[in-house]
Amino acid sequence: MTNEENRKAEMSSRSIRKKSTVCSLKPPVCALSSDLRPPTSDRGFTLLEVLVAMGILMLIVLMMATLFHSSTAAWTSGLRQTEMSIQARSVISLIQRDVSQAVVDGSAYPLECRFDNDLIEVFIPGATDNTNRVFRKVSYVWSGDVIRRQEWIVNTDGGSEYGDDPPASTGPAADLIGNVDDFIVTVPPGGPYTTNLPAWVGIELTL
Repeated sequence: MTNEENRKAEMSSRSIRKKSTVCSLKPPVCALSSDLRPPTSDRGFTLLEVLVAMGILMLIVLMMATLFHSSTAAWTSGLRQTEMSIQARSVISLIQRDVSQAVVDGSAYPLECRFDNDLIEVFIPGATDNTNRVFRKVSYVWSGDVIRRQEWIVNTDGGSEYGDDPPASTGPAADLIGNVDDFIVTVPPGGPYTTNLPAWVGIELTL
């Protein structure tokens, strides 16, 4: 073999070794890139973690239920107080209307108005014809924790205050309002009111 042939053979072997060397470097690079991936895990929640989560959830639910119950109770109490205040104002307005129309008569047939802590009794003009003088006797009585209103027809023609004994009632006593803690009626001194009416009447209703 000549020198020229030997040189070509040596160059050919070097080329082959270089190629094999390049190819041998590829697998480690591929293996290195695959190692850079984040490791995966199939581990789930433990029983302790589940119990802690359930405890926190139950605590939140109990707090929300307590808040809801407190809000509902406050709303119900406020609504009840509002309704009672409306009823009290209605009763006081009704008493004011009857008291403002009250009359007294100290002549032949005395019509006497009474104002006590548990009683208001006034006479209001009713129907009048040629022979009769008819009035309505209206009373407000505080009995127990209830204020009742009752009305009678009063005929002063016939020699007695009421004409009928007892006077004819226009209906049973009506309970106006309940849960009354206090009913205070105040008037200036000067009674009994058979010939005059008080200058003012104070009414205090506590529920």
